[in-house]
Amino acid sequence: MNKSIRNKLCCFSAIVFLFGASSQYALGSTVNSEYREIVDGIEYIEKEIFKGNNSKYRVNELSIDLNNEDVGVIFAKEKQYSLGKSELSEHVNEAIEQGNRVVAGINGDFFNVKAGVSVGPHVEYGEILTSFTSTTDRNKYPLIVQRKNNKVSIEKLVFSGGLKVLKGYGDSDIPDGVIDDSEILKYSFDSVNRYEEFDVNRYKVSNYMTVTTPNYSEDRRLRKSSYAPNEILVVLNNVKSQSSELLDSGLKLDKEYRGEVVSIGGNEDGYIPKNGIIIAASGNKAEWLKENVEIGDQIRLKASFGDQEIERIMAAYSYLVEDGKGYSEEKLKEAGYQGGLLTLQRSRTALGIDKKGNLVAVTVEGGTAANEYSDGASLSEFALILEEMGLQTAVNLDGGGSTEITLKSYAEEEFKIINKPEDGKERKISNSLLFTTKDNKSDKKVDSISLKEPFVILKNSSIPLNVKAENKYGFEVNVDAAEVKWKVSDSSSEIANGIFNAGNANGLVMIEGKYDNKKAVTYAIVIDELDKVEINSGYEMHLNKGDEFQFKAIGKSSYLGEIELNKNNIEWKLNGKIGKIDEAGKLITSNSGIGIVSCSVGDKVTEVKVKVGQDHALIDGFEEKKFYYDVDGFMGGKGSVSQEKAYNGNNSFKITYDYSSWNKEYNGTINLKINGQESPKTSYGRPEYISAMVYGDGKAPWMRASFTDANGEEFIVDMASNIDWNGWREVRGEMPSEVALPIKLEKIYFVETHKEIEKKSGEIFIDDIMFIYKDAYKNTKKELTTKIEGIYPSNNMSINNRKFAIKAKLYDEVTAIDPYSIKVLVDGVEARFSYNEKSKELIAVPDKVLKNGAHIITINAKNIYGESARRLKIDVNVE
Repeated sequence: MNKSIRNKLCCFSAIVFLFGASSQYALGSTVNSEYREIVDGIEYIEKEIFKGNNSKYRVNELSIDLNNEDVGVIFAKEKQYSLGKSELSEHVNEAIEQGNRVVAGINGDFFNVKAGVSVGPHVEYGEILTSFTSTTDRNKYPLIVQRKNNKVSIEKLVFSGGLKVLKGYGDSDIPDGVIDDSEILKYSFDSVNRYEEFDVNRYKVSNYMTVTTPNYSEDRRLRKSSYAPNEILVVLNNVKSQSSELLDSGLKLDKEYRGEVVSIGGNEDGYIPKNGIIIAASGNKAEWLKENVEIGDQIRLKASFGDQEIERIMAAYSYLVEDGKGYSEEKLKEAGYQGGLLTLQRSRTALGIDKKGNLVAVTVEGGTAANEYSDGASLSEFALILEEMGLQTAVNLDGGGSTEITLKSYAEEEFKIINKPEDGKERKISNSLLFTTKDNKSDKKVDSISLKEPFVILKNSSIPLNVKAENKYGFEVNVDAAEVKWKVSDSSSEIANGIFNAGNANGLVMIEGKYDNKKAVTYAIVIDELDKVEINSGYEMHLNKGDEFQFKAIGKSSYLGEIELNKNNIEWKLNGKIGKIDEAGKLITSNSGIGIVSCSVGDKVTEVKVKVGQDHALIDGFEEKKFYYDVDGFMGGKGSVSQEKAYNGNNSFKITYDYSSWNKEYNGTINLKINGQESPKTSYGRPEYISAMVYGDGKAPWMRASFTDANGEEFIVDMASNIDWNGWREVRGEMPSEVALPIKLEKIYFVETHKEIEKKSGEIFIDDIMFIYKDAYKNTKKELTTKIEGIYPSNNMSINNRKFAIKAKLYDEVTAIDPYSIKVLVDGVEARFSYNEKSKELIAVPDKVLKNGAHIITINAKNIYGESARRLKIDVNVE
């Protein structure tokens, strides 16, 4: 890049990212901040905080004045069912379709990833989606509560659920007082819509009763389970409120409902009637129902959080600030945090209340996608940031990859994700908080206009430009494109019919649009060439015959990031008879084999190898460093690449575990997280199985694999109910057929659900993790034909010479040795060697005189097909 463009880029950056002057935030801290009003009563502040210990945080803050009559809040949930999850953008869209003027939102409570149910209570418009899971949870989870006066508080509440049995009264409407109280059987239930998570977590629940309502799930199904309270299922139909309205969704707080018992079952699937309820129970509470309830009885139910004025409730995991003071690490441990949830520097989300009584939503960015400009925060660091912001009370919402804040400013048509999600894109979440302003769509007067954000484009390329206009309430006003007046600062460029053509411009081009006496400006940087072009598929991919895949070219500049491309810039080619690719980059496969797809933009070319119709694809055999593995979890564990055991090749991955580190509050998990290269762990074709070779110890727990699909949604595949064997065995997990491709392996993990089990420890080894595309494929142990023999010095030999020759015979029984693959290491340092391809003799010498004492020599080589010998390790002692 030439000096002129560099200088213009500095100006460009200053224009796009305009921050206020630095100010002192706390001792040893500096803050840059940007402020803007979203709508009257809702403000957005973005802060860059630099601490004296070289920590940096990007903090996003929404301040919501609920004293403003135009401002509101929604505790949103996908389709208003207890189960299910979706992106924050879907929550926003659904709320808008229901007539709400949403302008901002953040992610909500922690949730069960598979079931999509929030960890704590959720009430919306006085209707219960979920209660606490158990009565003890009320002491753990603080609640965000909005009452009918629009005021929001953070407090702890008690849930109560009561039922009455009126023997033989069916669905009769019997006024209170007509039946003698002594004839009414009374009992309490524990929760509302708490069922599926017990089965997902394999957590056995006893002496428990839950009431499930039509808003439990879209299919209204309770699956047969040996973990959930499934011993008895009492079905009520034609459930009505006191005003005789049929129940078709959830129970309203503090309202009594009645219904007739139409069936009694248990240990089977159950289906909640469209206007009914299922009471599910286990243990003593199941026995009470069996003894006291019959078909034809009437049951009345009421649920309450102790205050009839409550309109909305959402749970948080814990307090982070109370009485203006942030929680210390010790106090957070007392609240139940441990391990990475407490100490890792991650993205975080919180909701609090400031001194003015405003509601304040806060995120801090971190994790892989954001770590260049924000480190992320541990929970105690986050609590301190919230304290320094002046919050009087604050609670912790779900963080990590779930952390998201989105907003829509004046004159912007689309919502924008303001933070940088850890996954690089939205994650599906259970619930969210959305902030609204009152509707005023009828005002057609243009208050402001906006253009496309500043962009980078290749010389002689073109891109469409549009003007967006809004009234003063933030609603879009139609624009007559013919009336837009355009100006460009460089005569080499032009705009015709709304299309910007970069022409031969060089560097920064200012673009001005004028409509209805309102002006807006954006900027283009025009460059001569890309630094590189990338494809959206990694360097290698596997497809099945008949698959289709849409390639996308991504232009990159090392200084400017992503570059705007159009199809006229791009040329696609396919080398190999595996199918056809069109000019837009769409590949349709028809034959098995290997092909190369190439993408050219000018003189920049990138390629991807496409394998079609393969029976398997190796993710990792641990022979080369493809990934970086992290081992963590509630049971912890340690892991490393090991040469102690190997099914194929020289290495496997060893995991050691110890139940003594498990406090048994949660299921005991041992997570093997797979970080690094995307291509090997991503499948673009649909595999039938995920497979691994496991060397068992006869006692390790349940083995599963976690994936994300093309929509970023996690799904779990069971691989083995437990590791009850010793030695090597292949384990396979059947892949679901409906998930969106491509899919990516995120982790393999082991989970112990039986909290009563005695403590134990052990070790297991994993090798040859792979996708299997054809059921008939069997992973057989490969005989190594490359041999290393006649070694001098021999293992455990003592030598009087401190500089000696290392000798061995290297050969392959079938083919030949690849001389370039030979490696001789002495104490991990490469030694000089010579290899005679005729005599097969290897001679090597250490690179320096060895000191007296123990030393390690390793020798390895591959044949011309890349197949490795069994790595040789020799211990010698120099005297």
